Amino acid sequence: WMNRPFSDGVPPVQLVSHLLDEVKAALRELELEATSAGGAFAAAGSLLSGQAERPRYSVLSIILKAAGLPGDFGQARFMLFLKDRAIEKEVRAAIEAKGSTLEREVEDLFVSPLIADALKAVDSTLGSTAKDVRDAIRAQFRSPDYDITKDQFSDVVRKVLKQQSRNDRLPLTLVVLDEVQIYVGGSEDRAGAIAEIAETFAKEFDSKVMLVGAGQSALTSVPQLIRLLDRFTIQVQLDDADVETVTRKVLLRKKAGARDTVAKALDDNAGAISRQLQTTRIAERPGDR
Repeated sequence: WMNRPFSDGVPPVQLVSHLLDEVKAALRELELEATSAGGAFAAAGSLLSGQAERPRYSVLSIILKAAGLPGDFGQARFMLFLKDRAIEKEVRAAIEAKGSTLEREVEDLFVSPLIADALKAVDSTLGSTAKDVRDAIRAQFRSPDYDITKDQFSDVVRKVLKQQSRNDRLPLTLVVLDEVQIYVGGSEDRAGAIAEIAETFAKEFDSKVMLVGAGQSALTSVPQLIRLLDRFTIQVQLDDADVETVTRKVLLRKKAGARDTVAKALDDNAGAISRQLQTTRIAERPGDR
């Protein structure tokens, strides 16, 4: 989506040598549309890594982390607050002068003396003492015990996308949620929550956000997923060839610096590997070398 180059400088779009013409045309159109919009932004993660009964919080956490923010709702709102007030650089510099980092101190947001002292120095409206500042932070940036509201979700997502924008427009955004099928399981409530999140993206972000839900089975194979059909109207079933493309090409590009080490290990054990795998679906091919 963002076509960000791997460490060896090769962009993902160049890894597939036999792209269909319509796919090439779609990628070119995406690039052009992103140029006229606020750029392109993508976030992806597994729903299983979040909190099962806090679906909005879990999806928002995936987006926050993709934007380089803490996954915690309260901590992320604090970082956004610093950016909105245009005081992040001053606060960061003050903390670094004391030998720490803003990211490290945010993990102890409510008790960090360095954050309190830095804020007291640059923004007197938060309190006249460090204790007053910590109390204000605790009151304003506490994460809720339950799931965040729909309005909180939309507000923070919009702020994040605005900060990822190249201009004042929303970027073309792709949000990929993995393991949707396992997450929903037999729960009608979770299926409803995913449907609501999809509806929120569709209605409140000027058609600039595309939501993709990935799972190991088609939507129609699980009763609870059928209710998502109205929200996920484009269905794509991957076959074995698609999986092999990812395994043989894309994964090997993710850490180019390790390529020589892997190649040496394979060469040193080529005979044994070939014998063990020759009757399997992942047997060695000439193109693998």
